[in-house]
Amino acid sequence: MPLPRVRFTVRRMMVAMVVMAVVMGAVEGLRRRRESFQRRAEMFAQKVSAAILDEQDYRTSRRGNRRGSPNYYDNRTTVAYDQLVEHYDALRVKYEQAADRPWWFVAPDPPEPTWPNGVQRR
Repeated sequence: MPLPRVRFTVRRMMVAMVVMAVVMGAVEGLRRRRESFQRRAEMFAQKVSAAILDEQDYRTSRRGNRRGSPNYYDNRTTVAYDQLVEHYDALRVKYEQAADRPWWFVAPDPPEPTWPNGVQRR
C-alpha cells in the first residue's frame, strides 16, 4: 500500500512557515520571560543577603543601651530587618517558581513592609 502523495503548493508552504514562526516566537518569548524571572530571583536573593548583613552590622556597631547616645541599639531594627528579609525571600521564591513556569500569570509584588519611624535604615 503506497503512502498518499502530499502536494506542496506555495500556499501550503507559506502556511507551514507561518505556523513555525509563531511557535518559534512563542518559545523565544517564554525563554526571555524565564531569564527575566531568574534575574529577579537572583536580585531578591542578593537583597536578602544584604539585609541580613546590614542587620548584623547594625547590631555589632550599636552596643549602647541609653536612648539618645550615638551607639544606642533599638530592638525595633531587628524586627524590621527580619520582616524585610522575609519579604525579599518570599519574592525570591515567587520568582524562582515563575521561572519554572513562565507561561503562568505572576501576581504583582506586594509593597515592602513599613519601616519604623526614628530607626535608621542602611
